[in-house]
Amino acid sequence: MQMERGKLDKGGYSAISGPRVVEKAFGDMSITGSGFGSGSGLGGLSMDMDSFASKPKGGRPSAAATAPGKGLGMKLGKTQKTNQFLESLKAEGEVILEDVQPSSVQSRVSPLPPSDPVTVTIEEKLNVTVKRDGGVNNFDVQGTLALQVLNDTDGFIQLQIENQDVPGLSFKTHPNINKDLFNSQQVVGAKDPNRPFPSGQNETPLVKWRIQGMDESSLPLSVNCWPSVSGNETYVNIEYEAAEMFDLHNVVISIPLPALREAPSVRQIDGEWRYDSRNSVLEWSILLIDQSNRSGSMEFVVPPADPSTFFPISIGFSASSTFSDLKVTGIRPLKDGNPPKYSQRARLIENQDVPGLSFKTHPNINKDLFNSQQVVGAKDPNRPFPSGQNETPLVKWRIQGMDESSLPLSVNCWASVSGSETYVNIEYEAAEMFDLHNVVISIPLPALREAPSSNRSGSMKFVVPPADPSTFFPISIGFSASSTFSDLKVTGIRPLKDGNPPKYSQRARLVAANYQVV
Repeated sequence: MQMERGKLDKGGYSAISGPRVVEKAFGDMSITGSGFGSGSGLGGLSMDMDSFASKPKGGRPSAAATAPGKGLGMKLGKTQKTNQFLESLKAEGEVILEDVQPSSVQSRVSPLPPSDPVTVTIEEKLNVTVKRDGGVNNFDVQGTLALQVLNDTDGFIQLQIENQDVPGLSFKTHPNINKDLFNSQQVVGAKDPNRPFPSGQNETPLVKWRIQGMDESSLPLSVNCWPSVSGNETYVNIEYEAAEMFDLHNVVISIPLPALREAPSVRQIDGEWRYDSRNSVLEWSILLIDQSNRSGSMEFVVPPADPSTFFPISIGFSASSTFSDLKVTGIRPLKDGNPPKYSQRARLIENQDVPGLSFKTHPNINKDLFNSQQVVGAKDPNRPFPSGQNETPLVKWRIQGMDESSLPLSVNCWASVSGSETYVNIEYEAAEMFDLHNVVISIPLPALREAPSSNRSGSMKFVVPPADPSTFFPISIGFSASSTFSDLKVTGIRPLKDGNPPKYSQRARLVAANYQVV
């Protein structure tokens, strides 16, 4: 499992530039963090078995194809710059088929550096998993409020905020924020008002929040895919419908395809398309969805293929408003004088997939018997299971689509540079579902001449010489538990020959095979 830190659109909460030295630091205020409760998604936990990692779909490394659509000019790609991508393919000897794109089609760029003394960034990340036949498996919103102060003298402030009263909304403040003040007055201020917020070119996350319990009616964008095979062709119709609540920017709908010798034949499209032959993915791009195009469609044709080939569909977009509608309504100066000028920016980012629990049986297991009766038996009942000192794996499974509320253990890391030292605060919080054994949390450090100074009390705090906050990631976490997510158990043994069933025992354990804060 990986809990993303880095960029905000990856689900983390961190500074967006290099290290800095703060002469008047905000105590142990963080420059970097790791999500609300540390993370988003669950992936690498297994029952001491091999995972069912899906291999990337192949396909002849042919030309990447793009084509203009009938509608708006599109912004292509999600995180890579299109020009850089094409140039890298050319450098590798690929033949690139390019259409002249309108000037509005350009790579996503970073926001301009702040010019105001104080800048507040409000961002929500939407993680959604939608069933292909309708309904939502996972709908989770994680948000952060981050502050950037350019000068130390402007750091002696408090922020007055307000937000919509959204069901399922819960907040978490940085350890050095006055929690009582926040809960009672919705004011973001330091526990120690005599110490300013950190200044410099880095954003400091102060408040995180999460919204749970929303349903399909709250989706900003719904996508339906209808594949059908006719003769020696597969016709795929895809349509989208956007809700009224948001105007969506840089929409990219990515459809996996079977391995093809040439680009699919796109018969109709509202927007633009691009075929990624290396990954066998068709990208449908819409620069802006607003009142003029709340719905749209695309049709393409490929050779005969299983309808499941075209799933999961990945959807990405951004919006300039959020579900919580959280905003700063004013700044209170803690020292004489007028409050500093400030600006704020808000955006919603989505990563949505259209998959729970799936099983895979050993080739010699009777699959029909297992699927219909949940009985694990050999295809040939006259052949016994192998005997001896070795275990024989019979069934494997994978659980997908779980969200942060299912994490057995959450870890937060807050690192800040103050003068000649770096203060690192680490906290953990364990869920009720498991008792965890042999927990080890491994934090990488810069090269040191001696061990860091530390103290412990359910959390951990240590000090090292000045270091880039990214030095302390990834944090690796290891533990085991004597129960599992699936709670799968053997309830009985059926003898296939005369006599009583043999006596048996069973043991279960959950192992954190790949559990990181990155």
